Amino acid sequence: MQTGRVEPRMVTNTMANLQAAEEPLISETVVFENISEHGARLITRRRWPAGIRVIISDALVSFRTGAEVVYCARQGSRRFAVGLKFDGPDAPSYFAGAAPRAGSIPLE
Repeated sequence: MQTGRVEPRMVTNTMANLQAAEEPLISETVVFENISEHGARLITRRRWPAGIRVIISDALVSFRTGAEVVYCARQGSRRFAVGLKFDGPDAPSYFAGAAPRAGSIPLE
């Protein structure tokens, strides 16, 4: 039985906007810590409950997709690590296969 991740993740420091799907006024600018074809880990300033539906977007590159919060773990006094699972297979095409940005390191 295989455990752990089977897909590559790309380490990045890309910024985006995270918004609660049902409450658009709840939003914040976040930083992607890493990303893969099916999900991402973000660093946020607020707690995002597991199971909540969100929209992640980046206006600079016209990227917008829905996702589900899988986990939210405290990372210090004012930071949280949030795991997202993207909706649909083409959602992360903006990131998947894209050349890493300056300062980004592909994970092996």
